[in-house]
Amino acid sequence: MEHLKGRFEDPNALEAALMKASEDSEQLALFYGTLIKAIVYVIGWRVGPDDQRLPSKGDVVFAPGEKISIPFVERPDGRTLVPFYSSMRWLNACNDSERPTLMIRALDLFQLTKGSSLVLNQGSPLGKDFSPDEVTAILAVSDA
Repeated sequence: MEHLKGRFEDPNALEAALMKASEDSEQLALFYGTLIKAIVYVIGWRVGPDDQRLPSKGDVVFAPGEKISIPFVERPDGRTLVPFYSSMRWLNACNDSERPTLMIRALDLFQLTKGSSLVLNQGSPLGKDFSPDEVTAILAVSDA
């Protein structure tokens, strides 16, 4: 996917923390703290007891304990990642078509996808990859 051009104008708290961390590595801890508390956006949907996709209208807010499906993407190098976004603006801007969307706390997303690689704002001017080890470390700090 070609990266979008432009800037993060009127950034939310998560985007502002990401911008600071990208310019100053000493701001990374602040970014992680902001991230783990943030509501993020993923392409995904609720799943019923028979593993069938449940219909939904608009953004769906994830509630812990619900069964959901979040598709992975494959990068050209063969790695699979779970994309998530700091805002609906970037989810919509980085994807070709309208897709079912879940709003979820980053903490819940990291717990649900533990062991996977994730990417924040894939295709935007400013993103961040998270390895499984990095997710584990972030979760460990959030439990402290």
